[in-house]
Amino acid sequence: NTGIMAQAVAQGLRDGGVGVEMLNCEFSTASEVTEIIERSSGFVVGTPTLGGHMPTPVSEALGAILKEPSAKGQPFGVFGSYGWSGEGVQLADQRLRDGGFTAAFDRISVKFTPTSSDLDHCKASGEELAKEVQDLAKIRKIETKKKAVKSQVSAVVDPKTVAIGRITTAMSVLTTKDANSGVPSMMAASWVSQASFTPPGVTVALPKENSPEGLLLLNAKFTLNVLSKERTLGLTKPLLNKGFKTGNDIFEGMNVGESESSGCAILNDAASYLDCTVVDRMDCGDHWVMLCHIDSGDILDESAGTSFHYRTSGAEY
Repeated sequence: NTGIMAQAVAQGLRDGGVGVEMLNCEFSTASEVTEIIERSSGFVVGTPTLGGHMPTPVSEALGAILKEPSAKGQPFGVFGSYGWSGEGVQLADQRLRDGGFTAAFDRISVKFTPTSSDLDHCKASGEELAKEVQDLAKIRKIETKKKAVKSQVSAVVDPKTVAIGRITTAMSVLTTKDANSGVPSMMAASWVSQASFTPPGVTVALPKENSPEGLLLLNAKFTLNVLSKERTLGLTKPLLNKGFKTGNDIFEGMNVGESESSGCAILNDAASYLDCTVVDRMDCGDHWVMLCHIDSGDILDESAGTSFHYRTSGAEY
């Protein structure tokens, strides 16, 4: 009967999206229990009750789990069938709680043969444990990433540089045209910030060595396409290998319109756009900071969320 319950719990775990390994304590050694716990992220103990106690093989397996350092922090569950008093499940559950373990679900005790309702309960409990395991995995992944970044910072990066990287800006694609030839250009732009209310203005930081030359001139016109988080990759993918692209075919395959104000391309899959004119610039080392007045603009997708640019270091884009 406890074995039938085990199958239901296992099914719930699988339905919850995690893998399952099953082990019969009666035919397993303590070292085998330890090995399976070492490669697990959670565990469930099933036990019947014999003479008011857990069977000896289950008690020994439980002892191996309690001694195993890698088991600490793993969520657990306990279940079992009994014929008279049912102390086995209660004892197993209490030993694990006393050992500092956290239960993913309340212990399940069933008298004699489990009913279909009992098995549904077992399955649902397995799903609860699966969710707990997955949530912990996400937390550990984030913690591991933080440790890796912190280690990298300690080794090669000045903390100030990492702190600069925490400045978050919107992802945009800037489009323009050569004033003489009319050949269009576009480039990814993430260092954009509002600069004034009246007149409405923005600043755009452009790398000196990798920007369309026409953009660095006073009175240059361009369109700033603010990207939506739902369609960022499709619009920036052509620019990943180079900071900007120039040519009459650069918008091939893209949904593009033309701004009446700037004459530059509007990416219709963006969240919004702004038509701008360069009115001043400042030399900032390896970048020019362009002060631009906003001539016109509009929302392209009311439901779109803005795509933000997150960095781990202020030493790179």
